[in-house]
Amino acid sequence: MQKRLLTDTLKNLHRKFQSENSDQVSYSFFCTLRPFWVVTPTESDRKTCLCKTHENIGFMASTFFKCGLLSSKNLEELADATVCNPDSKACAYGECVSCCSTAVTMARPASNNAISLNQRSTETSTSNEEKAAIITVKKELTKTEDEVVDQFQEKIIKFKQHLFNIRWQYRAYRQLREDLKDHECLIHVDFSENYLCKYANEVQSVHFGGSHQQATLHTGVLYTAAQKNPIAFCSISPSRRHDPPAIWAHLDPVLDMVQSRFLQVTQLHFVSDGPATQYRQKGNFLLLFTFFYTHNYYFLSH
Repeated sequence: MQKRLLTDTLKNLHRKFQSENSDQVSYSFFCTLRPFWVVTPTESDRKTCLCKTHENIGFMASTFFKCGLLSSKNLEELADATVCNPDSKACAYGECVSCCSTAVTMARPASNNAISLNQRSTETSTSNEEKAAIITVKKELTKTEDEVVDQFQEKIIKFKQHLFNIRWQYRAYRQLREDLKDHECLIHVDFSENYLCKYANEVQSVHFGGSHQQATLHTGVLYTAAQKNPIAFCSISPSRRHDPPAIWAHLDPVLDMVQSRFLQVTQLHFVSDGPATQYRQKGNFLLLFTFFYTHNYYFLSH
């Protein structure tokens, strides 16, 4: 089996399982049922796709927890405690009359004492005089407790919307997968990180120089009602382009495979992330309308 890394603690996963399923199991039995290929990440397993919104407000919650301002640093618990119904859009977007002004309850009043916390911010790099680059850095800031608490209460308002959108998208994706019709196909795609190609035996100028080439991997999973198990696919290319022409060059053999193996499929659902330079841009939507005429498909993008 392919190794999978846990992105959350088993306690949090058990809590989510209890809230989403009617079958109640104990925490110890839940840990026993963990598949052997799902392992806890080690120091070598870096997280490279973290959400900036989660990270910054998570730094604040961790700092408050250490200072005794909060009794918990779990962001979902803190956000859910400020709304009547976590699954209600009106509550998440501040349209509910009952909980629109509810703030996170602090364990003690904030003081004027200075505290240090980390934040990720975007700034312009001055290392290259010819061309300025936008970089994201992790900075340590020193502010007073009451100042950071006010910022935290403001951020939690937007975070509730952010959290509701994530949960709604997961539910919609799961529902779409479970209710696929015979003429429908769901394709979940995303670019993997560029991999560095290396030789088994390298000369010194190749190993320490810039002679290594990179390969782009475009990964995906395909679901149909006729196929019980999902079909995983991956295409590799020496080109490092991630723009719409490259996307459809990677998807072209996949659509040919769907057309040859699943003759009844006439409607496609695409699920991906939303970077403005890749899937979510006007060039990609133009290709969506023109590309599918050659394959006789209807499409729905998500």
